[in-house]
Amino acid sequence: MLTGVIFCESDNFVSRQIKAVTHEDDSHVALLFGDTVLHFRFLGFESMHIDEFKLIYDIHSILKSPKEIMVSEVAVIKHYHGKAYDFLGIFYVAAFLLCRDVLGFHLPGGNYWQNKRDRFCVEFAAEICLGAKGSMWTPTQFRHILLKNNFEVT
Repeated sequence: MLTGVIFCESDNFVSRQIKAVTHEDDSHVALLFGDTVLHFRFLGFESMHIDEFKLIYDIHSILKSPKEIMVSEVAVIKHYHGKAYDFLGIFYVAAFLLCRDVLGFHLPGGNYWQNKRDRFCVEFAAEICLGAKGSMWTPTQFRHILLKNNFEVT
């Protein structure tokens, strides 16, 4: 059963680039099922123990899942196992933010480069937590949406 949503960063190049584009402290979102973390990173879908996850990522916060989200870890793993990272989707988000914040014009709001089969971390977490497509949300935007949907800061 889903116990929480992790907001974090790592010290790798990609994490630093995401933070530079979004101007946010968090660059990554993952789901916590007891001691198991499920997430999408550049290698695709991944499952690991929380202690292993902490060796790679600096956890900033965990939002506790409301009891009404009854999704099993096994069902999530079965559905997402073998799925790839949505590189084009995340690049569109970066281009959208750069155009808006640096160049002063807006690209269309839909994620037109998104691969419908693949996911990046926020897309995956939004789908599990809200049943929604979060293809244009940054980690901080997603956190605010979760707080409005009865997730609690731990």
